[in-house]
Amino acid sequence: MDMKLDKALFLLLFLMCSTSRIVAQGNPTVLDGGIGNWYFLHPTVKLHKKITVGNELHIRRDDWSMKPLQILERPYITYHANQKLDLTVGGSYYRIYSAEPIPTGYDFNEFHFWEQLTLKHQMGEKIKVFHRYRVEHRFIDAMSFDSTSASWVKSGYDFKNRFRYRMLENFPIYKINDQQKIYSNVYNELWMGMTNYLFFSSLLRNRLYAGLGWQYNKQGSVELALMNQFDSASGARYLSRNIIMLTLNYSFDLTSKSSDNHN
Repeated sequence: MDMKLDKALFLLLFLMCSTSRIVAQGNPTVLDGGIGNWYFLHPTVKLHKKITVGNELHIRRDDWSMKPLQILERPYITYHANQKLDLTVGGSYYRIYSAEPIPTGYDFNEFHFWEQLTLKHQMGEKIKVFHRYRVEHRFIDAMSFDSTSASWVKSGYDFKNRFRYRMLENFPIYKINDQQKIYSNVYNELWMGMTNYLFFSSLLRNRLYAGLGWQYNKQGSVELALMNQFDSASGARYLSRNIIMLTLNYSFDLTSKSSDNHN
């Protein structure tokens, strides 16, 4: 991809996201989700020059970390086809808590498995661009109210498909030494509902993210970011939530004989 195509893709993504927000702004039921604090631990292990396994642990809190929102675990395996293409499959477990300003009245679980394709390339000399395409197959607890016990109980599962596209740009800000640097990640992500036949059905969510990171050695980095998550909620209601996000990444390379990962 050349720079002109990247600009066109970014503009298209921006326009699609802006359109969804303009529609919501014309509706008086855009709700303020307040400030959330999300914590993300992301270890990876390179088993072979073509194979990496990893796991994501997300702890998501609401109302300045005072209330639980979600706990998410996402193991996966990636095949590095070449320098420009990664293929990934994985699974996810969510524990989702009832939260304001749109409480469900009950907590529930979600399990899903997913397939992902990531395209990578350079824009100019320094900017790395990642186009991530993911399809998720979701099994969500179906809850019903039991009048006998006066409580919500699981009555089965609801199945849904979901598509996600994320365009991320990574660029260096300041090189400290050969192993350490300051960098930035910015991305825009669209979430689309899909039918059982994998046709697009609705726009579900948009995320805008800007993060500042410190790579403290060749294996690890820590990143602090601001993110806005804009959701299409039930009916004609929309929810906008601002999030302060802290991420810790660490990679182990079992293919390198001289690796000092265990020091």
